[in-house]
Amino acid sequence: EPRASPPPASAPRDQRGLAPARLARDQHQLPLAPASPVGVLIEGGELELAFEQHLAQAGLQPTALQRLAVGGPGGQARLTGGKESIALDLKAEGDRAIFEALPARADVVLENYRGGTMEKLGYGYDTLKDKYPNLIYAAVSGFGHTGPYAKRPAYDMVVQAMGGIMDLTGEPDGSPTMTGTYIVDYSTGLYALAGSLAALRVRDRTGVGQHVDVALLDTAASFLVTAIPEYLLLGRKVTRNGNRDRFTVPVNLFRSQDQQWVYLS
Repeated sequence: EPRASPPPASAPRDQRGLAPARLARDQHQLPLAPASPVGVLIEGGELELAFEQHLAQAGLQPTALQRLAVGGPGGQARLTGGKESIALDLKAEGDRAIFEALPARADVVLENYRGGTMEKLGYGYDTLKDKYPNLIYAAVSGFGHTGPYAKRPAYDMVVQAMGGIMDLTGEPDGSPTMTGTYIVDYSTGLYALAGSLAALRVRDRTGVGQHVDVALLDTAASFLVTAIPEYLLLGRKVTRNGNRDRFTVPVNLFRSQDQQWVYLS
């Protein structure tokens, strides 16, 4: 089982005095990453959090490109922690020149606009890959880049409703319910991260970048791992079940004598 091991005193350190994260395995010191990919993250919102924070925690160097206004100080800190940030207007010539210098030092570009937006701006995958053939281009949208909904915007709660998650959440005799957090946004960010890391591994062998295409609705559908086969194979519709488990008992939420909630499983 790998155990964390402090780097030797002579290990190189960055400008903050921090040594690179390392893992000890079979008594060999392996760097957490062979290099430091720079992610240029374009207006990612909630799903950007999962993508960029895992990069930053791994010792990499994400750079966030955001709109000129991203909300109050609390939201600003929440969305920009662990990375460098820059606000640009991609329709302004001066700002476009700044942006066009970023992919040259990036391994991964993440964009989170509705389908076709980056193409209109002149920064779609086909354009950037011609100039930077080793670039990983991660495109996250609501409904993908093809099909009748491709150009529609999407929000986490809308996709929870369309993807069936709300119909599975809540009490049996209650209404469909949104989950307590932006689960589709966060999970889509993780899917985009996993796809980008896999693409980086392929690039290590081939030298060629890839296009990673992830949609919020795809993420929601991927959560229906029991509901879809149960309906298709058995003709049964899975719906809200409260806090009970569908397959085992006794599993539920109970009130204790001292009025605390206890979940038994």
